Amino acid sequence: MRPEELRTFEPPPLIDLKDAAQAAYWSERLDATIEELRQAIREVGPNRTAVAIWLGRADAV
Repeated sequence: MRPEELRTFEPPPLIDLKDAAQAAYWSERLDATIEELRQAIREVGPNRTAVAIWLGRADAV
């Protein structure tokens, strides 16, 4: 792979807690439990930025 082909990981814009890998990633990234993530998603929807703001961790996204 050429250097210009290297890409950094870009998490999906929507959080899908049905995907175990995503749930674990966002739980760690936002320093929140899965239940806290569920509650945030119920309140503001699955958009990662909205969830982070609701959790008070906007700097994490």
